[in-house]
Amino acid sequence: MKNIFITILMSLGCTLASGQKIISERYFKDADRYKETTLNNARFKQVFSVLEDGLKKAEVIEIKSGKVFDVKYFRDGKPTGLWETRGKAGEIKSCRNFSKLVYSDVRITDGLYFEYPYDTKSNLNLNFTPAHFGTQEDHIRYLMENIRYPHEAMESGTQGKVILHLKITKDGVVEVISISKGVDPYLDLESWRVIEVMPKWTPAIKDGEPVDSYTFIPVSYTLANN
Repeated sequence: MKNIFITILMSLGCTLASGQKIISERYFKDADRYKETTLNNARFKQVFSVLEDGLKKAEVIEIKSGKVFDVKYFRDGKPTGLWETRGKAGEIKSCRNFSKLVYSDVRITDGLYFEYPYDTKSNLNLNFTPAHFGTQEDHIRYLMENIRYPHEAMESGTQGKVILHLKITKDGVVEVISISKGVDPYLDLESWRVIEVMPKWTPAIKDGEPVDSYTFIPVSYTLANN
């Protein structure tokens, strides 16, 4: 009885020390969680817990080895923090950092702005030629070939237009400043990712010299049969 009592106290102490309270567990035959089953037949379990600050965590754990294959965080029902999915050898298969999302439609003071993809007014003022990424067709092709529609948004039927605030440096490097208009965190982060990794643009030219410039760019998501 004494040993049992000590074990209970030790377990309780670990829970309190970690600041993590388990709220539910589900059991699956595979790490992708396609086939839910009972504990006796399971190879993996999905553990939902709440941390001290109210942050919720979902982990997929291999029962036998204790290896963590998937970690996700939520606050107020929305994804937050760093999400990671790992393979059998522990390698990172995918990673999404929702903490990088910044929401603001505030313009840079005294910045040289242009309307993308082409602004004829800018060409007529201040000897300014806007930055561009090839032709408009090149831009559309890039998005079509590189956007990965988040499965969470597909499952919920979420679609819409995300508008990002960009800086195009005088070297043609694309820097995402913020999201001016979001749809949901999944589509917002995918938009941020796909624009952030774009190849270099042709920078804006003012008075014959390349310069930093700014613009807002839309990324639209439409599901089939809608």
